[in-house]
Amino acid sequence: MIKNLTILTAAVWALSGCTGQPMNPRPAGDPKQPGRTMETAELGFDGLLVARPTPCQVNVHVVNDLITIDHEPVQTKSCDEISGFVVRWKLREGAQYTFPSDGIAFKTSQPPGLDCRATGATVFRCTGTARNDQSYLYAIKVLKNGAPWKSLDPTFVNN
Repeated sequence: MIKNLTILTAAVWALSGCTGQPMNPRPAGDPKQPGRTMETAELGFDGLLVARPTPCQVNVHVVNDLITIDHEPVQTKSCDEISGFVVRWKLREGAQYTFPSDGIAFKTSQPPGLDCRATGATVFRCTGTARNDQSYLYAIKVLKNGAPWKSLDPTFVNN
């Protein structure tokens, strides 16, 4: 009995080392981790600093002077809210990159009933009520230090 209790205690003690603090809980810029900055974290998409992808919020990143998004195509089927569907595009706050007033611009036609507008310098929101199972090419436009810069051309699926 005492032998079993000793083994059980040792096992619990050993496994407790696998829980608790994450492996790297310090934020970017911590003096104890001088190489970990927002810039180096963007290169590796540090999970502590970058938001997790969700179907209705597209995280927009600028890495090595290229615009990237965390998933494509954007699909509206899981983005329901009370008055219709909502999709948001989000840049990292506090960076030199922002959205212009036409930050999300559809190439040829726009889904019917879709309303897109900036809701801040780093968030762009599109709301809609009608779905037609069509795909639309659009552009994500980004400003760098307030000046027009680059765009990316992904796909929007209105399903």
